[in-house]
Amino acid sequence: MSAKYSHIPPSTHYGSLNQPTISVQMPAWEVNLTQSSITIDGEIDLDISSFTRNGLRYSIGLSLFDERGTRVDWNQDGPENYRRTRSAISLADRVVVDGQCFMNFGVRIPSNEFPVHGQSRVMSVGVKAYALDRPELTTEMVTVQFMLMNVGYPGRRRGSSIRY
Repeated sequence: MSAKYSHIPPSTHYGSLNQPTISVQMPAWEVNLTQSSITIDGEIDLDISSFTRNGLRYSIGLSLFDERGTRVDWNQDGPENYRRTRSAISLADRVVVDGQCFMNFGVRIPSNEFPVHGQSRVMSVGVKAYALDRPELTTEMVTVQFMLMNVGYPGRRRGSSIRY
């Protein structure tokens, strides 16, 4: 790893030919119990040359993992825009430029998944692409982490001047 990237936050993973690049907008998100949910935004950059040079259709899958590494939700896109409509992971349309595929995504975390006040919770988002007609042709699964922090006191609203 070069000195240029010696302090990469866990919310970013720089990919390679066989690994997607994935990042979330911020490494830490402040939440409180007055919110019904929060959406974690991110983006993917994927080299699709291994799929396109063989004329293969491919799908990009995203998974949400809890702090124990258990997959709690997933979604994927595909040539027919197959998407799980009830998934907490929303996927934007693909943008393909010069053999690179770019896609934005959002992960909606409901308030029942928020940490209790004064605590934090680390979760992960993973991405993997694979050929639909040749499932053995895949990229490596890469993950990034983000933290939910509930720094408020019970009942305290963000920006309130009342101190408990």
